[in-house]
Amino acid sequence: VTINTVLQGAWALLLSRYSGEKEVVFGVTVSGRSEMLAGVESMVGLFINTLPMRVPVPDEARVETWLQRMQAHQAEARTYAYTPLWHIQRWSESGGQQPLFQSLFVFENYPLNISLQELEGLVVENAVQNEQTNYPLSLIVLPDVGMLLKLGYDARLFEEATIQRMLEHYQTILWGMAEQPELPLGQLPLLSEEEYQRIVYTWNATQCAYAEDELSLCTLFEKQVERTPDASAAMFKEQRLTYRDLNARANQFAHYLHSQGMQPDVRIGICLERSLDMLVGLVAILKVGGIYVPLDPAYPADRLAFMLEDAQLAALVTRHELVERLPAHEARVICIDRDWPAITQESQENPAQLARGEDDLYMLYTSGSTGKPKGITGTQRATLNRFRWMWQTYPFAPGEVCCQKTTLNFVDAVWEIFGPLLQGIPLVIIPDQTVKDLAQFLSTLAQYRVTRIVLVPSLLRVLLQSEDDLQQRLADLKYWVCSGEALPLELARSFQQRVPQGTLINLYGSTEVAADATFYEVRPDELRSSVPIGRPIANTQVYLLDEALRPVPIGVAGELHIGGVGLARGYFKRPELTRAKFVPDPFSREPGARLYKTGDWARYLPDGTLEYLGRRDQQVKVRGIRIELGEIEAVLNEHPAINEAVVAVREDVPGDQRLVAYIVLHDAQSITASDLQRHLNKEVPASMVPGSFVFLDSFPLMPNGKVDRQALPTLTYAWSAPRTTFVAPRTPIEQALADIWQQVLHVPQVSIYDNFFDVGGDSIRAILLASRVQSLFLIDLSLRDLFEAETATIASLAEYIERARQDIQAQEEQIAQLLEQVKDLSDEEANVLLSRVADA
Repeated sequence: VTINTVLQGAWALLLSRYSGEKEVVFGVTVSGRSEMLAGVESMVGLFINTLPMRVPVPDEARVETWLQRMQAHQAEARTYAYTPLWHIQRWSESGGQQPLFQSLFVFENYPLNISLQELEGLVVENAVQNEQTNYPLSLIVLPDVGMLLKLGYDARLFEEATIQRMLEHYQTILWGMAEQPELPLGQLPLLSEEEYQRIVYTWNATQCAYAEDELSLCTLFEKQVERTPDASAAMFKEQRLTYRDLNARANQFAHYLHSQGMQPDVRIGICLERSLDMLVGLVAILKVGGIYVPLDPAYPADRLAFMLEDAQLAALVTRHELVERLPAHEARVICIDRDWPAITQESQENPAQLARGEDDLYMLYTSGSTGKPKGITGTQRATLNRFRWMWQTYPFAPGEVCCQKTTLNFVDAVWEIFGPLLQGIPLVIIPDQTVKDLAQFLSTLAQYRVTRIVLVPSLLRVLLQSEDDLQQRLADLKYWVCSGEALPLELARSFQQRVPQGTLINLYGSTEVAADATFYEVRPDELRSSVPIGRPIANTQVYLLDEALRPVPIGVAGELHIGGVGLARGYFKRPELTRAKFVPDPFSREPGARLYKTGDWARYLPDGTLEYLGRRDQQVKVRGIRIELGEIEAVLNEHPAINEAVVAVREDVPGDQRLVAYIVLHDAQSITASDLQRHLNKEVPASMVPGSFVFLDSFPLMPNGKVDRQALPTLTYAWSAPRTTFVAPRTPIEQALADIWQQVLHVPQVSIYDNFFDVGGDSIRAILLASRVQSLFLIDLSLRDLFEAETATIASLAEYIERARQDIQAQEEQIAQLLEQVKDLSDEEANVLLSRVADA
């Protein structure tokens, strides 16, 4: 093969490794002077042309054989040496709409006549000039005594350090080809030995030995009880439990569970709303060595039925009033309220320690691409490793207070509950209705002087938008931990401007890795184009790999793989999925070590910090909740009126993420957004129901026939689902409400009869809407009021506000009349009257 072919092959392999594509296209220049044309070398003129070179790069092909095939292909391409590039582009699949390639390869092999070189006094030199092309990358090869490589680049797209690394990787490939031409392409090295060591080992040197590493959560809790028996462990509304009280109640319940046949390693469901009973139930389950399985009572009956059957529960801990709402199941039902008289007859002493540090702790259900949720089993060891890292990196100080506001179904709740509890830090349990009422939520945080909070970025945005001086309102809140979804750059900057004394920490992880695997403490002077996800936590390794599990270079996108002690056991009763997602760790010397394939794209920044780039598949996170878009699509496609459904996450307004369903109906079918929302509500949680539905005649398709998701129309108000006839606001109250709705929903107009949740509203936007309505009209408006159908339109909400105002005015007039009468009354009569005023 020629040197030109070798150099082109190395360039093709470099592009393939950088892009992750098995077939690449780049431009090559040809002289246009065919040797078959007599006298061509003496003709004056510009014959040069540019042709696209399409190169398959199969990992299994051997270097020498592959280069030979490539050279044969080059010979065939000479047939088109005189064909204008725009002709070829028009013939291609893109139809001339897109450029065929983004990089150019130029081999400048200009022969110089020997007789000219021998002429005395004649000197031939290369002219030095600044060349510019229309391509982001141009590799120019100049054969000389050695080989001169010039890589031109668009400085708007690439940094000089990136180009320097690219040249080094190109050189590494060339050395590999020359030294081992018999190797398969997939085994040719790309990284230098120094870069490989730095990426794989140096940046993953997170080994940390913790004291009492073998102990269970239960043992650590009981040790904390011994240290601070009379300190507050948990608070809920007006109730308070000390460590002694909590331990005594949990012990009684654990003994009772044991008397009902509960043994170590059995799965015990817990279906309770946030409360002290929930906390007692959790600790009791751990004391018998059980694995707790949360079931949210707010979930649809069909979803709960699947989880109850799939989990094979030995028992279900719940409350009497929730039993009737649960679907039929075979688990033993234990009502913590109804059975409490019997529970209190049990011993308050610690039961025999049954749980061990390597045991399973929980099984949490997350969205599944097949249309059914999947259970993930997490271990005590993984959970405690994450705890100990946080305790060491951001240690608790005396007087701190934490809050628990996340439903048990999500892995963040594990830290919210046990992270503070095992360190003697009091826990404020906040009920769901308070979390959804922004005014009450802020008041609760301020009242208890909460010092730390874990929240999704979308909730942080609402807090910043709703409170002018968040720093003063929540003066004690120092640590703000964001997780669950990507933290936008503008939101991080807004936080630092509004809460300059707060510490903002960006965590990345998932249920499969005990919640969190990397962290980044946000600092204003370090932010550039995005908020990084940082570096791995203790005893955790993070690798960015291509499809063949090869490390990708610094700055190149790769799939994020996580190893270490934090990995979950796997997916319950899903061995194939477990094997596909938890693969052997090729970089570890520990027998049986595994890597979790996250499906997330990331890249290394030059200092080893990780930058999150997005997903490889159709799994997304909206408001911190992991959602498989395929699960929603599967449920929608079950509807008889739907021919095909596609669900996407739109962010047409920065920071405003929303689920959008695109629908193609069967012929002669008619349906509304409300009909489809009701259909979905039967099978998926409210968090997975799209806020907007767009009806199309057909989907845009790619050349391979798949739906082109990038070409789906942007969400505008005019494309929403079939709606009521537009009616403009008629009163000042309706106009003020319409202004608020337009700001919250990011729509140009809204009819006074449009239902808030039919035109893009969701729980987070409802919290913001309720807060703004309360601030403007000085009335109490709970989220429950807003979710009621009769107050979910501007017209009905305006009537609600008018009635509330009239009630307030009537009360004020009554109080004024009563106070006027006080002047003529004796002290005794005045006291009686004032008591009536207080009652009013």
